[in-house]
Amino acid sequence: MPKLKDNANSKSIGTALIAAAAVLFYAVVYERVPFFDAYHWTGVMFACLVVGIGLNPIGLIVNDLTARLGKISYSVYLLHSPIIVLLFPVYKWMQAAELSHIATFIGAVAITLVIVIPLSTVVYLLWENPANNYGRRLANRLARRE
Repeated sequence: MPKLKDNANSKSIGTALIAAAAVLFYAVVYERVPFFDAYHWTGVMFACLVVGIGLNPIGLIVNDLTARLGKISYSVYLLHSPIIVLLFPVYKWMQAAELSHIATFIGAVAITLVIVIPLSTVVYLLWENPANNYGRRLANRLARRE
């Protein structure tokens, strides 16, 4: 992507790809794709989004908060499933409260994030980062021996 990034029109290309991702999102959600199943278009949609943001970083998506989330993303990946399983009784209680589907969904996501993000930050600081540093030092030490 370095050659494309150096192109004078890279921001315009990025904007066009982000717009294409938005159009594809609509087409996938409402199953209005011209051929193949909508499911198969999600890869194209996300490819447009990733390359588009790479060429034209949008402050709403590329910022300090998302950079911090990127640092803890592996811990989020490891912890989110067991936490979701542990929260099943809470989700069932929310559904039994007869809130709207969207309110139940937003509440479930909020509760999950309130638990997953701080816990993932702790795991990153106490386990993942020290383990990465140790691995880096070990690799450097082994490289010097050769």
